[in-house]
Amino acid sequence: LCHLWRPTRRPTRRAHVCRTHSRMATLVEAYLERLGLPAACLADGPTLPLLETLVEAHLATLPFSNLSQHLAGGDAAPSLSPSRLQEKLLARRHGGNCFELNGLFALLLRDIGLETLLLQCRVWTGRERGNRGKPGYRRHPTHLLLLVGGVQGEGNARFLVDVGFGEPPLGPLRYSVGEGSEQVTAEGMRSRMVQLGDGMVQLESWRDAGRDPWHV
Repeated sequence: LCHLWRPTRRPTRRAHVCRTHSRMATLVEAYLERLGLPAACLADGPTLPLLETLVEAHLATLPFSNLSQHLAGGDAAPSLSPSRLQEKLLARRHGGNCFELNGLFALLLRDIGLETLLLQCRVWTGRERGNRGKPGYRRHPTHLLLLVGGVQGEGNARFLVDVGFGEPPLGPLRYSVGEGSEQVTAEGMRSRMVQLGDGMVQLESWRDAGRDPWHV
């Protein structure tokens, strides 16, 4: 598994123009209902265990899907407006692509007090993704994931979160680049983040059988 992205500024809290308390409550309540989680899970604030619970529930409940694009002939880009995302993913209980799933999840995380930054990534493609040529990175960024900060009790630590890829990791990855960055997730996936010469950061993931790039 590989992600590749260019680091940017730290995630910051973004002001939502005309965002009302009722809209916040509606989104959070609808999201928790969709994930099958009680409101009590928010009682301790935006902690790392809460983030892990939300990511795991999201991956188990909202599937990756790009069927709507295929049904539209492949040319229609899905709407990324918050109201349309909430209607599609929560009310109609459909799945979505990475921009839809991670986009709406970012709004939930912000509403419960976390800081989020959206990162565009290039995906590593091989035969497992229909690439009949030489495996490698896609030319243009086609994937979106989240950099999350402001986690209660974790100081300035930041975490990579991806609920829109349909593959592991099944939880947040602590953002740490270079020596000593290797970490293991609950499902046994090992990963590390590597600084490349062109200023990009690469996420490599593998199991015991050896490194097997998935996406960047």
